[in-house]
Amino acid sequence: MTKLPEGVVPYMFPLWVDRLSEIFPHLEDAAVPMARFGQFPWHGLEPGTCRVATQLSRHAVQFPCHQELTDEEIQTIIDRVGAILG
Repeated sequence: MTKLPEGVVPYMFPLWVDRLSEIFPHLEDAAVPMARFGQFPWHGLEPGTCRVATQLSRHAVQFPCHQELTDEEIQTIIDRVGAILG
């Protein structure tokens, strides 16, 4: 898909990172704006309760992509993430 349907306005772009626990500190150090799915699991949640949530908490990071970002801000995110992920 090259164009989003009318009325669709994404807020975050999710990315699966195989070695997120290794990579995440570098993203933080580079001041990349992001949100990590399930970075802090609910207290008492057993890992086997929801395998999908467990996998996402270990591998999913989300980067802003909403309409309020400038082209320069988007390019900065792309450049910093690209430099870290190589």
